[in-house]
Amino acid sequence: MKPGILSEKNKNIVQSEISNPKHNYTLYSMIACCEPKLVENSLKILDKEIPKLKSKIKSVQLCFTIDPFMYGYDEVSQMSIAIMRKLNANGIKCTALTKGILPFELSWLSKDNEYGILSVFYFFPTADL
Repeated sequence: MKPGILSEKNKNIVQSEISNPKHNYTLYSMIACCEPKLVENSLKILDKEIPKLKSKIKSVQLCFTIDPFMYGYDEVSQMSIAIMRKLNANGIKCTALTKGILPFELSWLSKDNEYGILSVFYFFPTADL
């Protein structure tokens, strides 16, 4: 499957929810159904940008728009940790918010970093509302 494209399973879930007229609640974001797409040269971009912007950066926030510790996607977590390691090595604090699980490797990074977990609950009614 190409990154950024809905899987067949998720297409079916979204389509069944959209086509069900009984459900009058807001559907969860279609972004949540998409496969993540890593920017393979992220670390090279940081190598280029940090020296130029280091004096202006107070902290970098990694948030759940593109979840840095997305459950089931180890490559995303590993890239997030590598990015944080590089930023910390340059004296830049990181803040991360996830819907996933915080990896143990975070304990090896700067103690100035801050982490949070957002609980997400989806309501799928089984009876008419």
